[in-house]
Amino acid sequence: MKQKLILSIIFGSLLLIIGKSFALQEKKQAPARIKIIQADELRFERRAGRDIRRLVGNVVLEHEEIRMYCDSANMIELENSFEAFSNVKINSGDTLFLYGDYLKYNGNTRLAEIFYNVRLHDGKTTLTTNQLNYNRNTGIAYYEQSGKVVDEQNELTSLRGYYMTSEKRVHFRKDVVLINPEYIMNSDTLVYHTTSKVANFFGPTVIDADDTYIYCENGWYDTQNNKSQFNKNANIINGEHDIRGDSLYYDRSTEVAKAFENVVIADTVQHVILKGDYAEYYKNLGYTFITETPLAIFIENNDSLYLHSDTIRAIFNEEQDIELIKSYNKVKFYKSDLQGMCDSLIYKMNDSLIIMYREPLLWTGENQLSADSVHVKLNGKAIETLTLHHSAFIVNRSDSLQFNQVRGRTMTGYFNEGELDYIIVSGNAETIYYVKEDDGNLIGINKAISSRMRIELEDNNIKKVFYFEKPDGTMFPEVDLLEPERILRGFNWLESKRPLEWIDIFKK
Repeated sequence: MKQKLILSIIFGSLLLIIGKSFALQEKKQAPARIKIIQADELRFERRAGRDIRRLVGNVVLEHEEIRMYCDSANMIELENSFEAFSNVKINSGDTLFLYGDYLKYNGNTRLAEIFYNVRLHDGKTTLTTNQLNYNRNTGIAYYEQSGKVVDEQNELTSLRGYYMTSEKRVHFRKDVVLINPEYIMNSDTLVYHTTSKVANFFGPTVIDADDTYIYCENGWYDTQNNKSQFNKNANIINGEHDIRGDSLYYDRSTEVAKAFENVVIADTVQHVILKGDYAEYYKNLGYTFITETPLAIFIENNDSLYLHSDTIRAIFNEEQDIELIKSYNKVKFYKSDLQGMCDSLIYKMNDSLIIMYREPLLWTGENQLSADSVHVKLNGKAIETLTLHHSAFIVNRSDSLQFNQVRGRTMTGYFNEGELDYIIVSGNAETIYYVKEDDGNLIGINKAISSRMRIELEDNNIKKVFYFEKPDGTMFPEVDLLEPERILRGFNWLESKRPLEWIDIFKK
């Protein structure tokens, strides 16, 4: 009996404690009442079964540290709410002001609904719309029927908008337009930071300026400093240059762009495409360079020239046309009628001239050409002449074990409809030439030297050799000329290095 009494006392004490706790919590969470600070006239009315305080003239109401002003108001004290009419103003903090023609405010939910000619001022940022909801619990003001945000630099409009007042951030949705004096931005979803002036966009976005067009589906734009990052299907069209990549960084003030992964830079006028995995573009300085598996494509119908090296640089003129291509380190290129490799290369677009430096090596048809440097002159995209300077050497394969060879100080090859037609050799010219019948039977091996000679070709094979200025030559029967004597000094057949299709230029 005594034990039951003790348990009863303990249980009762616990109920009392819990009851007091709930009472204190309820008291603590009870919403503050709306206070009447000022009104010229106060009337009590009863409408639709509710007691209403009718406030008229210079009305001022206060609720939890915010003040609300209007010409007149209907206050329902039992519901802790009111309606405000005409010249409505809400002052929240030092910088946030809300204006409108009509306000519904609930002190229990702390939700304000403002209608007609709505303006929200927060520092130097102004939001205008026709209807705005302001949730004081979250600090979010939002509209769902078109609105506009304006600051000292930008004007933004959208169908829906959410302004995070504490973070100074606006979320725009549907038909978003950002108007800046220098460009217009259109997006599906955009977040704008009113303090930093940075716009983040999510979804298809277009930025259109006088001479620049930008598209992406994710990224940010610092409208104050004109710096930006574009991701996902990023594309910048600057004049006649089209720049693409998985990610693009762009500084509009300096007109510098950096592109990362799957980069494509196209000159739409001169039909040149640069590809790689990293590129930098300097419009004002007049050049771009591309690295990490770079590729230059010079488009010419079905016979484009493909060029690869460690680094490719393009130089522009004042009209932004590419006038020079520089290719550095481990250069290889492919064209159906000409293939080559060297250490470095310059392509002078205006002069239609390709210059190859340091151990240049070329192939055209059955001919292998080498020298200290090589000049290739083009007519359009077709080869016109090919000049080999110093230690010039041409090897022409007669069959699998027989090689016609020509060496001299300088050689110039002349092309006709894409095929090597004839070659002029000047200075210390030497030849080893396999002379054959029309049916292909070998007559003999001709070894000759001359200060100058002309070599004629047919179907890319040597047909005739003409020697000038005191030639000295001998025709040897095949059996009388030993293998070492059939090779000129400097001979090296490098067919294994020849790219047989354009993809081979990437082979080490």
